[in-house]
Amino acid sequence: MPRALVLCGGGSKGSYEMGAWTALKELNEEFEIVTGTSIGCLNAAMYSSHSYDRCLELWNKIEVGMIMESGFNFENNSIKTGLKGKKDMISFFGKYVSNLGTDIKPFLKLMDEYIDVDKIHNSDIKLGICTARFPSMKGCEVVAQEIDKELIKPYILASASCFPIFPVCKIGKESYVDGGYYDNLPINFAINLGATNLVVVDLNPNPTHKEYLNKPYVKYIHPTRSLGSFMLFDRHIIDANMKLGYLDTLKSYGKYDGFRFCFKKTENQPKGVREYILDIANTIAKTRRQGQKTIIKPESDGDIYAILEKYTERPLTDYDYFLRSLEIIAEMYNLDYLHVYEVNEMARIIFDYILQTELVDDILDGYNVLKPNKQKEMLLKINDQALLRYLVNKILGNSYPDEELIVNLSLAKPYVFIGYSLIKAMFNFLGDYI
Repeated sequence: MPRALVLCGGGSKGSYEMGAWTALKELNEEFEIVTGTSIGCLNAAMYSSHSYDRCLELWNKIEVGMIMESGFNFENNSIKTGLKGKKDMISFFGKYVSNLGTDIKPFLKLMDEYIDVDKIHNSDIKLGICTARFPSMKGCEVVAQEIDKELIKPYILASASCFPIFPVCKIGKESYVDGGYYDNLPINFAINLGATNLVVVDLNPNPTHKEYLNKPYVKYIHPTRSLGSFMLFDRHIIDANMKLGYLDTLKSYGKYDGFRFCFKKTENQPKGVREYILDIANTIAKTRRQGQKTIIKPESDGDIYAILEKYTERPLTDYDYFLRSLEIIAEMYNLDYLHVYEVNEMARIIFDYILQTELVDDILDGYNVLKPNKQKEMLLKINDQALLRYLVNKILGNSYPDEELIVNLSLAKPYVFIGYSLIKAMFNFLGDYI
């Protein structure tokens, strides 16, 4: 049963794959086939040559100057924001015109230093290289061990030639560009090479190949948050993405819990989780019996369940819903998503942040005399953190808000409603949790 590792294209975001490789190494996972596109092809080439330490060394020091002459970091995939001033613009475009693309001599030097053609040619791990012919953009898939050794590096370069930033890559009489123009995540290529069990590392929050998400023979790893621009070689972002890839991979193997954050596994899950979920469900049921609909903006998440189930791709347990609730409030207070939390640790941090928010006692003055629609409009105008602080103060004083306010909260301020329900559950159901 040949096993394959499939790596996605994405430029500087490829550090996420390095983190995934570190986790897979710790898990003693091995593969007979590796396929990749663009930066995924470079990482795959180093995987095929058993060059983990060298690949890690590269990602620990890579910067934009190692990719192109007069290079700059692309913010939001935009050339315009990358160019800081007239001098940069003249330098960049001067070289761009003379080379029919960016001057990639530094990248060619990097490939010479880090891609070991002999090791790849003699490797026991089959390397599948995905590129695209130019100008037809039709796919070209080659196996490194099945072509002349001298062609291995040119085809890897072709796969990573992100036209129009990079120049078109010539091999013989043919022209090639980045394999992402054909297939940025070559799962089908790996299957065609005989793989029956696959680990797929995508670099996109919205999966590139959704059709493979829940296949029993595919473990599909992808980030639940943006990794940034594909040409953003910022040291902090590269390191963060590397750690995120590591944590996401361990989560996919069940070593940690969580979706947008990472939680240590525990055998002693909070006993009141079921009651907490039922409490939320009862409030939602009341809004539906009354025929009320959410009034939050159409571009936001919709109802409470849609919010809780966002970033998840499997049926959720009660405990999963509880963790998602923690994650939602953790994001409200910008908690570090690269930290591995004990569940009660995060709960206490959130509670502390809430108490540190300034309390505005009259934040809902005049609310009770308003008509229902105006009440919801008033809630919409109040800062989430300030409103949650006010409601938690009510809990601490054992003077819970009336049912109508909570219903309106679920309709107009779903994130605050989740936070309020969570804190109330911690006091009423979950014992000494905070």
